[in-house]
Amino acid sequence: MADDLSDRIAGHLKLPILADQFIDNPEDYLPEDFPSHDVTIAINVHSDLLLDVPVVAARAGSKALIVPVEDPDWIGGLD
Repeated sequence: MADDLSDRIAGHLKLPILADQFIDNPEDYLPEDFPSHDVTIAINVHSDLLLDVPVVAARAGSKALIVPVEDPDWIGGLD
């Protein structure tokens, strides 16, 4: 039986759906502070916001950032 590790989750943030929009100011959508944590997992985050996620996560003490490829067009050579 797997251990229940839910008590180790520092928190989660639900961002608005911003599909097909160009975002000039990502900081308007990301909080200034996250709870202190070791690893950030960014799932289904608008590509314009992803540029600021490492900065905000590092301020919270995150030492790793995991970003799954959600759109094959983000990375060339996956054809």
